[in-house]
Amino acid sequence: MTASSSAAPVTAPGLSGPIDPARTYQVALARPAAAAGVRFKPRGDLTLRGDLLALLITENGADAVLAAEPR
Repeated sequence: MTASSSAAPVTAPGLSGPIDPARTYQVALARPAAAAGVRFKPRGDLTLRGDLLALLITENGADAVLAAEPR
């Protein structure tokens, strides 16, 4: 078994299932967060690809995201 197959899928508040890495999501942040060397602030419209959203949650915790909605 590989490490990637044993890892739990990443979910976000507002989603009924795991984050699809190839899909785009409209995201509302609860607080400033960083992922992939980019700092995000909790204001305005934020659209992220699923792989970046999953990374953001993994690195900052699920409480950094108020809601995520597929676009």
